Amino acid sequence: MHPRSLVFVLAAGVCLGFGAGRVYAAASVTVFTLARNGMAAPDANGSFGSFFSYRDPVLNDAGEIAFTGRFDGSALGSLDNDYLVRAAKSGTRTLLARQGQALPDVSGTFGGLADALLQEHAMNDSGRVAFIAPRSSTPGGSADNSALYSVRDPGLFWLHVRRGDTPPFTTTTFNGIFPPTINNQPPGAVAFFASFAGSAAPIAVYTSRLGVMTPVAWLTRTAP
Repeated sequence: MHPRSLVFVLAAGVCLGFGAGRVYAAASVTVFTLARNGMAAPDANGSFGSFFSYRDPVLNDAGEIAFTGRFDGSALGSLDNDYLVRAAKSGTRTLLARQGQALPDVSGTFGGLADALLQEHAMNDSGRVAFIAPRSSTPGGSADNSALYSVRDPGLFWLHVRRGDTPPFTTTTFNGIFPPTINNQPPGAVAFFASFAGSAAPIAVYTSRLGVMTPVAWLTRTAP
């Protein structure tokens, strides 16, 4: 098996074909390699892995891709080998978050960013990535060990919601936070499903922007 690489495919130019007296034009492609087995991590701590180390990427209209995965040969092994990276066809790879990195809002660290089976991140056209992060060694333990952040420039995070926070207009707390979306407002508004304490199933939809959280729809709300 050949090592798997993440690539950005851009249609460029045409090629001509002839058949039954007609001329056909088909798009050619230029392939840009964004991550490859053995390529150094953006912070030089480890290297990109092979086939099964990558998770599904997301693509924006600026030609950037964001993806999570697992580095090989990191300094602390399984304690710091998961990552969230944004890559551009220019060859720039930006490390946005890494397992073991200090959390921006409370004590503790990011957990296994590549552990989820579902895609838990989204990116807008400015390159801001909204992502659900497992968290380790937080003050509340299992009561606040998950959160939704967004980030564009390394180290500058927006915290949108944490497990254990109180949703507006309720007396309960957030439990599960489900894969987000983000729009192109500057800065972007993030939308997400959530479950409440005592429930595992998502029962409400919220948006979060500039520190303001707004309920959009919830179980038992009258349809428009």
